[in-house]
Amino acid sequence: MRSQEAFTNTPIATESTAQSMPHDTTVEQSLLGALLWNADKFHDVAEIIESTAFYTARHGYIFGAMSAIVSRGEAIDPITVGSQLENNGNLEVVGGRKYLSELVEQSPASAYLEGYAKIIQEKYIRRCLQLAGTEIAKISTEGQKDVKAVMNEAEKQIFDITQTHAHIRYKGISETIPDLVQEIATVSESGNSQHRGVPTGYGKIDNALSGFHPSDLIIIAARPSVGKTSLALDIARRSSLQHKTAVGIFSLEMSTAQLIERLLATESRLDAWRMRTGKINAQKDFNVLNEAADRLCKLPIFIDDRSDMSTFTIRSTARRMKREHDIKMLIVDYLQLITPHEARRNESMVQHITEVSRTLKQVARELSIPVVALSQLSRDVEKRDGKPRLSDLRDSGSIEQDADVVMFLHRRADQTYEGDENSPIPTDLMIEKHRNGPTGKVSLQFDRKHATFVEPASDEYEGQMQEESMEATHTV
Repeated sequence: MRSQEAFTNTPIATESTAQSMPHDTTVEQSLLGALLWNADKFHDVAEIIESTAFYTARHGYIFGAMSAIVSRGEAIDPITVGSQLENNGNLEVVGGRKYLSELVEQSPASAYLEGYAKIIQEKYIRRCLQLAGTEIAKISTEGQKDVKAVMNEAEKQIFDITQTHAHIRYKGISETIPDLVQEIATVSESGNSQHRGVPTGYGKIDNALSGFHPSDLIIIAARPSVGKTSLALDIARRSSLQHKTAVGIFSLEMSTAQLIERLLATESRLDAWRMRTGKINAQKDFNVLNEAADRLCKLPIFIDDRSDMSTFTIRSTARRMKREHDIKMLIVDYLQLITPHEARRNESMVQHITEVSRTLKQVARELSIPVVALSQLSRDVEKRDGKPRLSDLRDSGSIEQDADVVMFLHRRADQTYEGDENSPIPTDLMIEKHRNGPTGKVSLQFDRKHATFVEPASDEYEGQMQEESMEATHTV
C-alpha cells in the first residue's frame, strides 16, 4: 500500500484538471461511503486499488486515511476516518466531517464494492495512458533525443503502467491441482516419449531435466571455444525441427549470417570450413546444401543480432517475439555482453551482471518460457586444471542464485584432441545446479567438422547420471 505522501506526489489529475480525463466521481463516492459502513470489505478493495487511483483529490485523501487506520489494526468508521484526516491536516480539504456523513448517507450495498473498485482502477489506468501519451508526444516533438531513446522511453512508460497495474489475483491450490495432476498423469502414461518441459532434441538431456521448463532460467557456461554457441544452436535447431518449437535467439557476439552458416553446416553435414572458404564445388554438395536450406527455412527460429542490447531491449523484444510468434524458448548468447538499462559509471561489473541475470529470470517468468543464457567462466578453471564449479561463474554469484539450472560444458583432461579433425571431442555436460531435480552428467561428443554436438552411441555416462541422480541432493 502506498503512503499518503506517495499519493500527493503522484502526477494524477485533480478536480481542477480538464473534464476530458476518464473518471467517475459518483462511483468514487459510492465506494467510499460503502466502506465507511462495511469496513470489513476494505482488504478486498485494497487488492484492486490504491489511493492514487482516485480522480478526485479529496477521495484519495479519504482512502489514504482508511489505509492508515487499517494498517494499525483499528476499525474504520466516520469518526476514526475524520480523526485521521484531521491528524494529517486534510480534514478541511476534503470538506470536513459533513462530507463524510454525506458519503455514508448515499452509500450503496456492499455487494457492489469490488465492481466499483474495478471501475475506478480502469479509469485510473486510462488516465495514466493518456498522460503517458501526452509525455510521449512531447518528447517525440522536442527533438532533443534521438529516435532510439524516444522509442525506449515510450515503451518504458507503457511497460511501467502494465507492470504496476496488472492486478493478478492469487489462486487457491484447488484451482491449480486438478490440471497439474492431469499433466503428470499424461506424461506418465506416455512413458519416455514425452517430457513436461520444452524438448531440447537431445534424449539424454531431456531425460536428465525433463526438458527445459517454462519460467526457468537455464545457464550453459564454459570457457571460450568449448562450444557454448554450437550447443545452443543445436538445441534450437533440433527442438524446432523435431517438435516445431518456436525459438527466439539474441546473439550479441555473432551475426545472423554467421549463425545461419553454422546451422547450414550442421543440417547439411557439409564441412563448415569448406563452406566458409567457398570450397563447395560438387553439384551433389549443392543439392544437399539446398535441401538443408529448405528445411531450415521452415523452422520457427527468430534471431536478433544487435550487439548493443540492453536489459530493456531484451525484455521488450522478447515480449514482441512472444506476442507475434508465440516463442516457447529464448536463447541469449551471451550474458556478459548485455548492458544494464541505465548503466552508472560507479557500478561494478558484478552489479551489472546482477541486473542482467535478474532481468532474464523475470523475462522467463513473465512470458512463461525457458530462457537459456550462455555464460563465460572465469580463468580459475584453467589455473586449477580441473572441473568447473559454481563459484567459477564469471562476475557474479547472482547468476547462480537466479538460475534454476546451471550446466557446464567441460572437455575431459585425460583426452587429447590433436590429429584427425574428424575425431569427435568427448565433452561432458555437467548439471551442477538443478533447482527442481537431481544433478549429474551427460556425455556428448563435439563434431568439429560440422560444428555440432552429438550423443555418443555408448551409454557410458548415462548410467552414471542415473546413479548420481539417486544420490544427489536437490539444490534450493
